[in-house]
Amino acid sequence: MDQPGNLSLTEALSSLRSQLEEAVRRAQGEELTFICKSVEVQLQVTVTTTAKGSVKAGLWNVVTVDGGVDRAKADVHQIKLVLDPKLAGSADPVEVDDEE
Repeated sequence: MDQPGNLSLTEALSSLRSQLEEAVRRAQGEELTFICKSVEVQLQVTVTTTAKGSVKAGLWNVVTVDGGVDRAKADVHQIKLVLDPKLAGSADPVEVDDEE
């Protein structure tokens, strides 16, 4: 993470992966499970340029929090990713549990 408050695309997907892995672990041995056919992720990506023309944040920062910049321009882009989850070494569908 480059700046405090910034979340890179890699970090966002890593967090999503960890949560899905935990849901798969919790589903093992349960009588009722859910098949995860796809995962849709919608993110807002912010690119900020300062008055000097330098890029303040990386292109793939999901959240940008910054202070002290008097003149800046921020462009917000939405990206949508559709992911098909797959367990390494398995062709079986991914089964998850929805408990927190």
